[in-house]
Amino acid sequence: MAIQDTDLLVVHRPGTSDLYKLAVGDLPIPDDVDVDLGYTPAVDKGTVTNSAGDDAEIPLAGVNAGLMDPDQVTKLLGIEEGAQVNVPAVTALATPPADPSDGDLWYNTSDGRLYIYYNDGNTQQWVDSNPSTSSDVSGFVKLDDEGTAQAITGGGGLSIDGITNVDALQTTERTITAGSFDLSLGNHWTCGAITVPNPSNCVAATSGLIRITAGPVVWSDYFKFPGGSAPTITSFPAIIPFYVQSNIVILMGNVSEGIS
Repeated sequence: MAIQDTDLLVVHRPGTSDLYKLAVGDLPIPDDVDVDLGYTPAVDKGTVTNSAGDDAEIPLAGVNAGLMDPDQVTKLLGIEEGAQVNVPAVTALATPPADPSDGDLWYNTSDGRLYIYYNDGNTQQWVDSNPSTSSDVSGFVKLDDEGTAQAITGGGGLSIDGITNVDALQTTERTITAGSFDLSLGNHWTCGAITVPNPSNCVAATSGLIRITAGPVVWSDYFKFPGGSAPTITSFPAIIPFYVQSNIVILMGNVSEGIS
């Protein structure tokens, strides 16, 4: 009796009602594994031998036909007894889950994005599992020979990431409120004496400016300042550049005060 990739094995965990169905084609059986179902009316078990020479038995007849003990499955797959198999945690929350491990997944219910916790050997952070590759150039300007920002208009043959002749493209300064700071709307912002909320839709490697017209300003925990603490601004307006390091970390530059 030839074994097929579509043949199914049903695994029963002894002492429970748990059943696990495995397709033979899903098992990592190397080319040198010997598969012998040995099915005849007088034989009620077949064997599968892995590359290490360990046999796993498959009952072929009787009340346990097709059922394989979990120990036999681990033997077939070459998993050592007592070996730990790490399965990433998957969480759906509006805020990052506490105590994550490398490889964990977090679905952010606030922005509808899926993030993976990544350790690059130096830092650990949540990163977008599917970062945008959009060629949207909203909010961009061009600089003239003197470095002055100019609105991008059509007809000049301008090409940005494959987009040509962008019409009426300009930067708009938007206002941060205590309840709204959405970075997907642009990268130039202004605020007065408020508590600046953690922004939504933070995309790593983007940057921008915040113009502050009054104080005091209180910053939420996403914002990280040089020296570890936010500056006390006494002269307005003031401008602070920012750089988005990750979806929950925004690096703030040095403040320039009293700009008029």
